Amino acid sequence: MSAIDPRRPRPDHPWLDAFEKAPAERFDDLIRGIALPFPYGRGRPSDVLDTLFGNLGANDPLLRLLDHTVDAWLAARPADPPAFRLRYGPARYAGEVADALSLVPRLDLRDSAARLHAAVNALEPWAAGLVVDSAHDPRAELWRTLAQTQTDDTYQADWFGFCDRAGRGEPDYFLDIGLLGLLGLPKPPAPVSEAVLAGFARWACHLGPQDRDDFLLQWYSLKALYPSSPPAWRHRLEPLFKEHARRPFVAWWKEDVKGGTAAGGAKPPRVIKTPPRERREKIELRLAKEPVAAVRSDIEALIADQLCYAEATGESHFVVRTACNIGDLVLDQAPDLAHDLARIGVRWEPGHMYGWTLWARSLAALGQEDLAEIVFWETLRRFPDDVVSLSALAELLARTGRAGEAEALYRETARRFPGDAVCRGGLATLLIRQGRLDGVPAILAEIARVDRASAGSLSAALARARRGEEPFPGHDAPPAPPPAVAEDAEARALGDDGRVQRADFRLGPALDGLPDEVQALLRQAARDDLDAVLAARPNHAGAILVAMERLDDPAERWAGLEPAFPNNYGLRLAFARASRDAAAREAILARFPGRAPVTRLAVGLGDGGAAAVAGWLAGPAPQDDPVTAFVHRRLHTRLGGEPTADAVRALVDGGDADLAATLTAATRMAVNEQAPVLRS
Repeated sequence: MSAIDPRRPRPDHPWLDAFEKAPAERFDDLIRGIALPFPYGRGRPSDVLDTLFGNLGANDPLLRLLDHTVDAWLAARPADPPAFRLRYGPARYAGEVADALSLVPRLDLRDSAARLHAAVNALEPWAAGLVVDSAHDPRAELWRTLAQTQTDDTYQADWFGFCDRAGRGEPDYFLDIGLLGLLGLPKPPAPVSEAVLAGFARWACHLGPQDRDDFLLQWYSLKALYPSSPPAWRHRLEPLFKEHARRPFVAWWKEDVKGGTAAGGAKPPRVIKTPPRERREKIELRLAKEPVAAVRSDIEALIADQLCYAEATGESHFVVRTACNIGDLVLDQAPDLAHDLARIGVRWEPGHMYGWTLWARSLAALGQEDLAEIVFWETLRRFPDDVVSLSALAELLARTGRAGEAEALYRETARRFPGDAVCRGGLATLLIRQGRLDGVPAILAEIARVDRASAGSLSAALARARRGEEPFPGHDAPPAPPPAVAEDAEARALGDDGRVQRADFRLGPALDGLPDEVQALLRQAARDDLDAVLAARPNHAGAILVAMERLDDPAERWAGLEPAFPNNYGLRLAFARASRDAAAREAILARFPGRAPVTRLAVGLGDGGAAAVAGWLAGPAPQDDPVTAFVHRRLHTRLGGEPTADAVRALVDGGDADLAATLTAATRMAVNEQAPVLRS
């Protein structure tokens, strides 16, 4: 290649001529290892393609043709049904998908990269369902590809999340992915990335005193990327030393970078401080007295400062708590601001229940009721005990003309939460509006035990209704039009997940009290939703699970497909529950040892299982796993703080309905653990 003619020489290989004539067929044969061109018969397909195309310029038509071909090949793969993957071989299939993904950054396939970024919300759960083991992990390869092709800081919270999850027990290469992503953030040049060091510290926060060697091994690998003297390292790390002063790793870190003499006149390290709590409290006090418009600029400035802190340290607690608290306060006057704050909360902490609830409520307040319903259903899949979302969704259903579903959801919520007055108040309001007054006094008596004021207001409405008056005068005035905002693309991306969760509700026992014709219509709509989702996304694990449990005999239809989802705890647990297969139970126990108590409760206690579960329930609730934490919380409430093995055995052997409902909810939580989160 010369300076006059920047075009690079094109490789002279007959395979390239064949590729130009039939690109889809030739690429498919090569990436699957069916027909590797001579003399590369022993090579890995991605390495062969790198050899053939790696010397081409970015605008070479042949490379652009490969880009289009890879893009089309990857786009077609989610349509491959589980049965096909099983016949093909799950490990082989996953390896080939990962190999194809690796080509995108290696060969700078820009169109393919753009589509991966645009479709990540659908691709990530699909790729997660293909994982067989660390050597066959398309999900990890997808994220490596995103890390190497990112063009902005959209994924910064995700990179910190990978570092955090590695510390909490996920595979070690999650840390590699997180640091790779932080290294690739498009930040101004610096001797060392502040975000990378913060991500490394986020991982190290979970280490105990026994983990010194692991810390130093990872630290030496990272430090080698930025050759520097001990004084320079101390200078850069001082803010993190202060931020994490009580963690064991700080002493190891300090020990490694001690020695040497700091150069005179060194610029002091940037002080990393979270905005003081008093600043947030002052804004909250102002919101009680002033309109949101007068405080909005100060809210936005506070959130911007807290985001800077989160980006510098990886610690998102402060910005998420502030965003959710203030978002709740401004929801009625400024739902658009509440929506923006909710998105920040969910983006930085996908496991934060209040952020999800605020997101759905803000969409409803903005008039985007179809999207609000989708987010509410997904919220309830993730957080089955979110009583606020249960009542808010029921109110939304009632307001949009779906009184039957609303009543069923209100009654189911009241059954599950005996002390909740909000769902009972919503149910009483619904019945009064419908003129069904006979059952209301009993509901009001339940409300009066916990909320006399609400009971009094509803009693007055009931009295007006009995006199033939408007029961809720002034409540039916049309609300002020919400501020115009663009459609929430991230909420729309959750559409299939929300429809599946709604279908699960419609096909379940909660609708049994509705008239037969209403039940029939809703249950048929649920079947149609499941059929549509599975037609478009045959690997959607949540839809498979609901169809398996609500519509089919799982032992007959899905038994052979279980190996197609080796890493999906929820789907495998549901199958094992249905089949009561001891071998399936042992396989799940071996694959997911951290969830052994839940597995034993669902599939059979086995030898010593009752005592093991009782001991688990007597201990503290798990902190790092939402699924086990949910089951622990529900059963701890049910059995008390010191349950016996006999009590556990009686619960399991007796076919307890509440235990069955808890385990069903746990499978829903686990079936789509890599569900989409906000990334823009």
